[in-house]
Amino acid sequence: MTFQYYPPQLLQKARETYWGELAWHVCDIPDVLEYAHSENLVILGGDVITPQEKHTYDNWYYNISHSLTIEKNVQASIDLTRSYIGAYVRKNGNNYLFVVSLTRLLFVNEQIACTEPLP
Repeated sequence: MTFQYYPPQLLQKARETYWGELAWHVCDIPDVLEYAHSENLVILGGDVITPQEKHTYDNWYYNISHSLTIEKNVQASIDLTRSYIGAYVRKNGNNYLFVVSLTRLLFVNEQIACTEPLP
């Protein structure tokens, strides 16, 4: 799968999973969050997997708020992701990878609309 939307420095740190998603170690999550912020991308949520690519069935999600601006949705999704991953690592240790689902929000007819998640 091609991941043309991601910068090379972020791709170098990612691991492509068996099922074609990108996953990052917790130490690289700040770079993912910075990328989301700089590109104005909302983090829809994510999954936790082991280094052996087994799902832990732990995950988080962000509900887009139509009462917030795009920028505030972006920041709220980043804050939620940072909080979830931080709490997860404090409870379970740092030997996990995190799949992060990103999307770009647009205004359509003065309403926030979600584009497809980035591959």
